[in-house]
Amino acid sequence: MKYSEVCFASLFIASFVMKKFHVFGSDILIVFASLGLVFLYGLFGFALFNGLKFKQIFASINYGNVKVVNIIVAFIAGISSSLMVFSILFKIQNWPGYYMIMYFSSLPSIIMMMISLIRVVNSNSGLHKRILVRLLILFIINFTLYLF
Repeated sequence: MKYSEVCFASLFIASFVMKKFHVFGSDILIVFASLGLVFLYGLFGFALFNGLKFKQIFASINYGNVKVVNIIVAFIAGISSSLMVFSILFKIQNWPGYYMIMYFSSLPSIIMMMISLIRVVNSNSGLHKRILVRLLILFIINFTLYLF
């Protein structure tokens, strides 16, 4: 799961650089890479943030030490992350609706970042560290694009 996230993110960055140099086909590549990230965060965010591998998702024995609250928090963080990637895609492609998606994705992301920050400071939770790092990176990118 982590490797697919890195592959989609690096493909997204490479296609963004290609778009800046006006390379033919970079627009469709940026859409495919960002949709891969959206589906990864939206559908498998609960497993990605809980540190489960793709093979471990379907075996119920792997969920024995994962609390239900952690799965719900990771699911909400995954949906919020996928909305952030969507808003980044809309801004880069200059599609209408960027500001609306950005506002709807920023509010739950800020709430999740505050909760994760409190949990990391208090209990040093691995789940909340992963959530905080990913949401913070996406939020900084989204806010930077908002300014420009």
